[in-house]
Amino acid sequence: QVVTSADAFRHADALAIAPYIGMNVPGDQADEVVKLGLDGILDKVERESLPRAIEDMQKQKALADEYNLQLIAYEGGQHLVGVQGGENNQELEQLLHAANKHPRMGDFYRRYYKAWEDSGGGLHCAFSSVSRWSKWGSWGLMQYYDEAPADYPKFQATLDWMKKQHGTKR
Repeated sequence: QVVTSADAFRHADALAIAPYIGMNVPGDQADEVVKLGLDGILDKVERESLPRAIEDMQKQKALADEYNLQLIAYEGGQHLVGVQGGENNQELEQLLHAANKHPRMGDFYRRYYKAWEDSGGGLHCAFSSVSRWSKWGSWGLMQYYDEAPADYPKFQATLDWMKKQHGTKR
């Protein structure tokens, strides 16, 4: 709708999206998700959230191509968070934080970035390089500047992808 509204595509050179690996957990589902445990949450992300994000990238690229626009991401990454009361469930918060620091999250990010490339996406801005995690989300790729990047698999995956994009060997 945005692309075609007032012929916006005629005045644009890119379609900017936010392709998140999303899992919003409302309060009435928080206990059920907590029961999944860490491995169950990661399985759910791998089985549902990541494929949905990849499918959305592909659909948006098709739309961008239809209107001769580049596809870019103004922000993106993981989006595992409690909502509508779920943010107040401390067990859920701890599990989502643990999921964000788990090695599998690094693998999800590598697959996510590969899918972005394969879909023909251009510029991709990861949302929040460093910020403290809270009940409102684990947005930072790391929580503190003085931590070891290797302790944050999603940060390391992003750094590796960026180096690949820019041909950096450091």
